[in-house]
Amino acid sequence: MELRPRTVILQQRVDDLEAQLRLANEISNKIEIIRTHLPSAADLPMRARSSGASMSPLAPENYLDTAQLLQMQLVSRVDPMFGSWWKTGEQPPSGLITVLINQFAMQEHRHSHDPLTPAFYASLHNPDPNTGPHPALRNMIFLLGSAYGDGLLNALEPVFLQRVVFHLSQALAQVDRLLDCIEAYTLLGNYYCCRGRQLQGVGNASTNMLLAAACGLHVLCPPHWTTNGTPSLLPPPASWAEVRSRIRVWWMVFVANRLGSAAVITTNDLPDENITTIWELPPAPVDSTMLQLSTVKSLYTPEGPESNVYHDTANVLLCKTVALIERAGQVGVMAATTPKEDVAYWEKFELTEHILDRVTRTLPSIYEEPRFTPDAPHVVLRTTGKTNPYIICPHLFVCDAMILLHKGLARAGNAASRDICLTAVWRAMQVMRKVQEQKMGGWVIPTMVTARIFQVFAEEYERLHTLGDTERARVLLPELKILATTIREQIMHYPLASKTKQPPSLSFRFGRDG
Repeated sequence: MELRPRTVILQQRVDDLEAQLRLANEISNKIEIIRTHLPSAADLPMRARSSGASMSPLAPENYLDTAQLLQMQLVSRVDPMFGSWWKTGEQPPSGLITVLINQFAMQEHRHSHDPLTPAFYASLHNPDPNTGPHPALRNMIFLLGSAYGDGLLNALEPVFLQRVVFHLSQALAQVDRLLDCIEAYTLLGNYYCCRGRQLQGVGNASTNMLLAAACGLHVLCPPHWTTNGTPSLLPPPASWAEVRSRIRVWWMVFVANRLGSAAVITTNDLPDENITTIWELPPAPVDSTMLQLSTVKSLYTPEGPESNVYHDTANVLLCKTVALIERAGQVGVMAATTPKEDVAYWEKFELTEHILDRVTRTLPSIYEEPRFTPDAPHVVLRTTGKTNPYIICPHLFVCDAMILLHKGLARAGNAASRDICLTAVWRAMQVMRKVQEQKMGGWVIPTMVTARIFQVFAEEYERLHTLGDTERARVLLPELKILATTIREQIMHYPLASKTKQPPSLSFRFGRDG
């Protein structure tokens, strides 16, 4: 069989995988029997009536074992699908809440690298909907907890999804706890993306960015921490803790919005130049006039301190690398067609590349423990050889950003850009291999990142094979095999990929099961 048809088929499979990210798919109908018993949104009461004891979430290293144990105990003693709570709008039983909280907490890094506090999780057991987190946010946590489980827990998704949508509409209508509403709406968009409803998820992120801006979350900077004379849906923050909460939610919104823009290469909804919210607050209150204005637009100062990220916390690393992905995508998509005479464009291209290179060179080691506060010490566990989900994403995102910046030029025949893309994917494979070695599962790696890395290797494989350089082409096969394995694992965790009948696995070279 000739190589070209096989490569065309391979590329089509990659294109199909990307296409799935742009299609709005319905939630799985495997739980239709439950759906038929659900009350309408109008029938859902505003007040939950069940009671439950509060609890404190466990340390992260104990989440998995405890969640599995609690789930087994729950299934063996009380089937949550029986009873009336899910029909009447009551809060789930306390034991089920514990399971859902732990399922969510294990995967919280997918949405933010600024983890929620034990006090927040404990408040989810409070049955009073008028105090603590808004019911929209409570049920959103429960929805993601059920989505991250399997079997019995998955069957609860329609219950919590309907409650989330209902309570979000109530929150907006009543202007009630809008910060919780924005956080819930961010998580809902992420849920839609993970369930294959990519267009709806990206649309959510776009709308949510505008809502967050209307609340003044994009201008949280000293000394006033609010809009400067511009009307805002939120009153000025009343405490240091409230400022911190608003900053945390803002960067969740930002990450979701920028990743959505990068996925479909659309213009972002709020330019970097209009954002003055600082990356994070110091651990303790300080004189606001002494704080340095450090935000996304200052990231692009050529030799500024913002692009030296070694001492940044986990969440700042995430936000900066996501910002670079979006900017690289917006700049890179025009590179192959922009004339050299367009000085302003190429200055922006070179600045983006320069900042991206500085960030890449100063990233903490993949063996470093995540730092959630600026004063936390650097702890590198190189001797254990273990990495963690919090550091994986920034390392992969800088590689993805470099690919987005240069792949247009590379495909147009620019050898230097092709080499830069190859350097990026080889760097990314160090992380990919570590994920495989630790059996962390494909879910820790964003699907689009995997697809783009695979594309670069596949295109280089085709180029070398066409040139007759079969030895160098063969060197790429182990990397493609690892990527194919990762994509198969992602299909298990992300229904958005399940429509692809077979992942781009180069099965003609090493077989479907590798």
